[in-house]
Amino acid sequence: MRKRSKRYPGLYKPPNSEYWSYRFTVGGKRISRTTGETDQRAAWERASRMREEHKQRAADPYREHADRPVTEHVADWQRALEAGGCTAQHVDTVVGRVKRLVKGCKVSRFADIRPADVQAYLVKLRKDDERNKKGRGFGTRTRNFYLKAAKQFCRWMVAERRARENPLAHLKGERGLQADLRRARDAFSEAELGRLLARVPHRGISYGLTGAERARLYRLAAETGLRAGELRTLTWAAIDTGPQPMLTVRASYSKNGEARSVPLRAETAALLEAQRAGSEASADARALRMPDPCNLARMLKADLEALKIPYRTTEGRYRDFHSFRHTFASRLARAGTPVKTAQDLLGHKTVAMTLEIYSHTVLADHAAAIERAIPGTPNPVADAG
Repeated sequence: MRKRSKRYPGLYKPPNSEYWSYRFTVGGKRISRTTGETDQRAAWERASRMREEHKQRAADPYREHADRPVTEHVADWQRALEAGGCTAQHVDTVVGRVKRLVKGCKVSRFADIRPADVQAYLVKLRKDDERNKKGRGFGTRTRNFYLKAAKQFCRWMVAERRARENPLAHLKGERGLQADLRRARDAFSEAELGRLLARVPHRGISYGLTGAERARLYRLAAETGLRAGELRTLTWAAIDTGPQPMLTVRASYSKNGEARSVPLRAETAALLEAQRAGSEASADARALRMPDPCNLARMLKADLEALKIPYRTTEGRYRDFHSFRHTFASRLARAGTPVKTAQDLLGHKTVAMTLEIYSHTVLADHAAAIERAIPGTPNPVADAG
C-alpha cells in the first residue's frame, strides 16, 4: 500500500520502495517523479526543486533543450535528415561539417554557438589552405559549404522549437568563388567528344567496365548533364524509352532537392533499351554500372590519354567527369536555349548559376569571333625599325 506523507503534501512512498516520490501538477499536467531520497525532509527539498524546474520549463519551453549537449541535437538532426529522404552521402557530408565546426569552435551547448567563433574558425581554414604548398584544401567554396551546413542545422533547431533564434542567420558566405576554384573545368569540344564516343567502345575493360559500357556512360552524361551521383542512382524504372524518351531523377537524389526529368535523344534511348533487353534486369535494378568516384575519374583520364585528348588543358583547366555537365551546358548556351529552360534541365537552384555558365560560354564565343573577324593591327614601332 502506498505510504503518504502527512507533513509534506504530494510526497509518498510507492509499494516495495524505500525512496520517496513526489506528485504535483504544472500547467494542468500531472507529474510524478521519484526523488531518490529515503529521508523525508531531504525528499521534500528535492521535490521542491523539481517542482520549480518544471514550472520554469513550462514557462520557457526552450530551457530543456538549452541544457542538452549540442552533440545530441546534431545526432537528432542527422536522424531527421535521414528520415526526410536525403541520401546517405549528403547526410554524412553536411553532418560531418557541422561536427567539425562544433569541435573546432569548442561548442558544448547550442547557446555556445557564437558568430565570431564560427568566423574565426573559417578564417583558420583559409589560413591553413594558404599554407598548403599544393594549393589544395579548404577553398572559398568549401568554407561557404561549412557555413551553409551550420546555418542549416541552426534553422532546424529553430523550426523544432529547440532554440529561439538562429545565431548565424546574419552571416554571409565569402565572395570570389571563381578566383578561388580548386579545380577549374573545361568543356569538351564537339570533335573531342565525338572521338571519345566513337573510339572508347573499341577499347578493352577498364575499372570493371567494357568499352561499350564506358561509352554509353559518357554519352548519357554529355547528353543529359546529370552529375555522377545522379547517374549512379538511376534505375530502369526511372528511364522511359517510349515515344517521348526521358529519364527522371528523384528528388531525394537530386542536388537541389527537387525531382526533374530530362529528355533523351532517340538514338541514346535505343541504346539503353537494347541494354535493358539484353540484361533482363528488374525495374528496381541500377541501369548503369559505375566505379567509385575516385576510380571514375581515373577511368576517364585513362581513356582521354589513350585517345590523345588532353586531360588538363594549356590554361590549367581539367577535363574530369563533371566536364560532361559543362559540355551539356555549353551546348545549350550555343543553341540559344532560354535560360529558364536550361536551369530546369541542369537542375540549378537559382537562375544565377545558369547565367554564370551562359556568360562564360558566350564570352568565349565572342572572343573567338573577334579574333577571326579583326585582322592584326600593324605595329608602327616594329615597322619603323
